[in-house]
Amino acid sequence: MDNAFVNIDLFNKERQPSTVQLESVCELFKRATPEFDEQSKKENSDTCTARARPDDYRKLLETKTLLLITKNRDEVTALLEWDSREKDDVTLAYITWILVAEENRGQGLASLLHTQFEEECMPNVIRNATSETIYQALGVHLKNPAIDIYRKWGYDETNAPQWNDGRKLFMVKSPPRCIT
Repeated sequence: MDNAFVNIDLFNKERQPSTVQLESVCELFKRATPEFDEQSKKENSDTCTARARPDDYRKLLETKTLLLITKNRDEVTALLEWDSREKDDVTLAYITWILVAEENRGQGLASLLHTQFEEECMPNVIRNATSETIYQALGVHLKNPAIDIYRKWGYDETNAPQWNDGRKLFMVKSPPRCIT
């Protein structure tokens, strides 16, 4: 995909995607949510149920922010979903999902979304943080080959607290221009 023709839009409770865009988001979750084991199949079923219809996703946008890459402003080819969380005196900009439609993988769309996340979303997290320690964070299944991409982006599990079930790796990185 030629990056000159990629549309990246940010949506949240103040700025909502169109119904057609949300239908495409719901469909992308159904098609592109990875399954790594039996437990992830159950988790993914719950994830897709919470995102089954545009109205369901509108409810999620009360607390989540969504970056979408679209073709023709309607067909969603990739998304990055995240929210801001406070946990143990740490502010986390927690990436809950990065999904790319199968036919669009290998084109750098996830990297484009992540760069947009760092440039557009992280400054607001830093300004609004209630704690001095701020991290960008994500959880990744141990069998997910994207772990190497996340490490390339600067995420690391070495000093990250592990708030997980042993199947996933919690990875963090300090945001750009942020002293923790």
